[in-house]
Amino acid sequence: MSWKVKISKSGKVFEVEDEESVLTAALRQDVGLPYGCRNGNCGSCRAVLLEGEVDYGKHLPAAMTGEDVPEHSVILCQAHPKSDLLIDADELEVVAGLHPRILPCRVVSLNRLTDEVMAVGLRLPQSQSLKYMAGQYIDILLPGGKRRSYSLAHAPATSDVLELHIGYVEGGLFTSRVFNEMKEKELLRLNGPLGSFFIRAEIEAPIILVAGGTGYAPIQAMLEQLFIDKDSREVFFYMGARNKRDLYMHQQCLDWQQQHQHFHYTPVLSEPSAEDQWNGATGWVQDQILGDFSELAGCQLYIAGPPVMIRAMKKSLGDAGLKPYRMFYDSFEFAEA
Repeated sequence: MSWKVKISKSGKVFEVEDEESVLTAALRQDVGLPYGCRNGNCGSCRAVLLEGEVDYGKHLPAAMTGEDVPEHSVILCQAHPKSDLLIDADELEVVAGLHPRILPCRVVSLNRLTDEVMAVGLRLPQSQSLKYMAGQYIDILLPGGKRRSYSLAHAPATSDVLELHIGYVEGGLFTSRVFNEMKEKELLRLNGPLGSFFIRAEIEAPIILVAGGTGYAPIQAMLEQLFIDKDSREVFFYMGARNKRDLYMHQQCLDWQQQHQHFHYTPVLSEPSAEDQWNGATGWVQDQILGDFSELAGCQLYIAGPPVMIRAMKKSLGDAGLKPYRMFYDSFEFAEA
């Protein structure tokens, strides 16, 4: 059995087969709906259910729990129709034209950026290419049907090597292999491009970018793309870290600030050590932003980092006037083995 899903704004209709989520069916039929983690946690694929009924199985998605869940909302990556549906959802035509593909790749470089962050360079066969937007991610496909998601760390036009920034996780299924076993020339398989985390060109407003940990990877790609495009919008980048040792690519950002008059860089340390001799911003990134901006309603926000950071920033900055439809985020969640 299949069900029809209609998008109210465009009138577009697509079909969802048995065992498919609404999002899976939409992507299969080139309907470009926003999405992020595909696990029901980040809420990027949230839409409004105007008509019909869906089923989430045994457990509600994490993005559907809590006190601030909008009325009649639906998480499309986990929702399975029980009837025909009418939904209010945004469409992203630019994403619809980027078809995820499974491709072979070879490890060509392994560079430690810090003790706990590894830059892994991947190269596709000469006959293959990956078309993507700065900010999107890929899945590394592992045995047993498992996958691990990593953002691409460079803008598409800057390198023929796909670079990932992989943070070490104690006991991690893939990260332990990357840090302890992986060698150059190893073969992997990837699926991508994925996600809808990219700079919206149509929003003429100052851009606030925030990264925590290896959330810097997609932000780096987005910044590179803005510089390539000679974008004239003011860009404010906040990098959150515990201490200076975790503030990787710090010098690159300082150099960019000197080279690009519209780019402003503020690193924020939550727990600087005495040996850091840190005279810069400290505390939580959202507090620093609130102190720097007297008015947020006219800005757009892009956050990449741990879920706890994203939730805190969405609430704090939303309460200060930043509109929900101008907040975009990429939630970096640890996948259990």
